[in-house]
Amino acid sequence: MRTAPGVRLEQAPERAAISLGKSARFYRVQAFAVGGALMGFAGAVQAHFIGFIAPDNYAPMLTFQVWVMLIVGGSGSNIGALVGSILVWAIWAGSGALTATLFAPEQQARAASLQIVAIGVMLCLILLFRPNGLFGNMTQRRRFRLGQRKPS
Repeated sequence: MRTAPGVRLEQAPERAAISLGKSARFYRVQAFAVGGALMGFAGAVQAHFIGFIAPDNYAPMLTFQVWVMLIVGGSGSNIGALVGSILVWAIWAGSGALTATLFAPEQQARAASLQIVAIGVMLCLILLFRPNGLFGNMTQRRRFRLGQRKPS
């Protein structure tokens, strides 16, 4: 896909929609509202099943884990988010089990920080070798591959 000079590839679909008379701002606000409603509903369901909501339930480590899950999988890809969450969870659980078997019970509290180190190392490796995540932006890759084919 060719774009005008100074237009990033992410902006090209938005500009195409605007050129066809669609309101990009309306759809952006609509997506934000639907996402907010879904998050509110999820919070209500969680509060119902847990019985109460406290700030201690949302520790910074949980936020870090979810953030890493999405980065590892790749933004803009639902499959990437799913695979990233499974991979990060597997490394988190595996490193926890490994520290439980390798370290004595009195040292396990200190060794628990190795789980965070394992996730950090994995994040650094993903960002070095696959900056867009494991699945990256698949639609752009498909477009690039389709553009490279020679007509038969």
